[in-house]
Amino acid sequence: MASLVVLAAFAALALILAWAFGSFVLRWGGILFVIDGLGGLVVHHGAVTPWRMLEVMGGLAAWMVGHWLYAVKYQSWRSVLGRAPWRLPVLRWLTPIPSR
Repeated sequence: MASLVVLAAFAALALILAWAFGSFVLRWGGILFVIDGLGGLVVHHGAVTPWRMLEVMGGLAAWMVGHWLYAVKYQSWRSVLGRAPWRLPVLRWLTPIPSR
C-alpha cells in the first residue's frame, strides 16, 4: 500500500513538473534534436540512417508538442513559426485555441 502512495506522489510530481517546465523543455529539446540530426547528415556527407531520421522527426514532434502545451497554458502561440504547423487542415482540429 505504501508503494502505491509513493508511486502516486511521483506521478503527481511528474505532472506538476511537466506542466511547469514542459513547454520550454520540449521546444528547446526538440530544436536541439533537429540540429543534431541535420548536423549528423552534414558531418557524414548525407548518409541517411533510420536513427538520424528518427532524431529529426522526433525533434520536430517534440517542438510541436512544446508549442501546443504553451498554447494550452497561456492561450496564445509562442511564435508565428510555432503556430504555422497547427494551421494545416488536419492539425487544425487539434489546436487548443482558435487560429485565424
